[in-house]
Amino acid sequence: MADCPISENDLLMDSPPVHKNLIFVCESIDWANSVSGIFYNMTTLKEVYGDSFTEADLPKTTNELLDMSYDVSAKDGYVAWSTFAGSSYSDYMTTIWGAQYDTVQGYFDYYDLIYRDENGEPHVADTYDQIDSVGRLEAFKVIAEILNKNNGLMHPAIDSMSYLDAQVAFAGNGFKGNNDKVAFIPSGDWMENELADYLPNNPQDFGILKSPVISSIVNTFTDAEDKTYFSDATEAEGTYGRKTTVGDQRLSQLVTCIDENKTFEETRTALGYQDLDQVTYDRVAEARAVMSCATMDHQMSVPNTSKNKENAFDFILYMLSDDGQDIYSEALGGRGMVYGYEPDTSNSSYMIQSIKDLGNYQPVFTDYASPYVYLGGLRYFAVNDRYTQMCNGVSAETVNDAVIQHWTENRTTVKEAGKVS
Repeated sequence: MADCPISENDLLMDSPPVHKNLIFVCESIDWANSVSGIFYNMTTLKEVYGDSFTEADLPKTTNELLDMSYDVSAKDGYVAWSTFAGSSYSDYMTTIWGAQYDTVQGYFDYYDLIYRDENGEPHVADTYDQIDSVGRLEAFKVIAEILNKNNGLMHPAIDSMSYLDAQVAFAGNGFKGNNDKVAFIPSGDWMENELADYLPNNPQDFGILKSPVISSIVNTFTDAEDKTYFSDATEAEGTYGRKTTVGDQRLSQLVTCIDENKTFEETRTALGYQDLDQVTYDRVAEARAVMSCATMDHQMSVPNTSKNKENAFDFILYMLSDDGQDIYSEALGGRGMVYGYEPDTSNSSYMIQSIKDLGNYQPVFTDYASPYVYLGGLRYFAVNDRYTQMCNGVSAETVNDAVIQHWTENRTTVKEAGKVS
């Protein structure tokens, strides 16, 4: 058997990445490498913009994403977005942009009821407002603009669609007589499998979009000169016609340099801006790498009451070996796990290639390792119909205020239930 990065001792000792479920008492280990976020249909985008359109032309900031969305929707026979009313899939965008704005550390601190002082020192929150996520509100603002039916960016049949209907429309198959081609959808990498009955008859190249950096991230820059430089509100013409700012164009250029793996000094030169601060560069580089990840939602578990735990552990060790992962990858068209094996994707689909092109992304997810989450019920969200409200024109601020109210009212319950002696 080829080497396995996890030992039997790891499984027995419950060491990372194995998690012990305190309620059901079992040993669990992640198995799927699953990413979620925004998917783009390259077939559709090439129809709109011509064959010269490439991955390098995809939006790099949320302002550019909105710019392209309005432009696509303005063309006959096309609409920028598809999803289904009330879809929680928009959570992927909220999680990504929230973590970008708050920093990855700040995002995960939330689940442990941690806030940090001006020196970066952690403290346990006494009130919900101490941990409340500003990034969630900033993300909601972008998503509300996308979802609001009055803006014309969303498929007109959103209220009638199921999750599969939205995906089928995204894949170029229309919906109930509406044959508008769709450019974007919030979803996960399982979508390709769910479209298996449709893609053979109408092949589409679609992939996962490397997370556009939330444009309002410039508000968080700590270097005064950088904040001024990237916040320049001078009006400029967006790539696809919508008005933007000089500052956001500069942010996009910085993201491009990061995508091209330019060093900090090379980026300064490429931007023609020698005052760029290292902290700003690192901040945007981290943001660009953030992806929503569902790996932690997919686990193999061995109950402690099992009669033959040793055989179960042996199977897991084989599955996580290079030999086991190779079988897994071949059966799933080039998908991989999270244990170091690099599958051959030379004959894989466009979508699988796009996932590989993400490189070493920074995963964000609901942190179920926190007792405040798995015992106290803490979540990043609340208000079950949050996205339905946005579709109907309710503002991001109103929805976010309801989230804050929910967790403010339930703070004591969360904190007490999450205490583990």
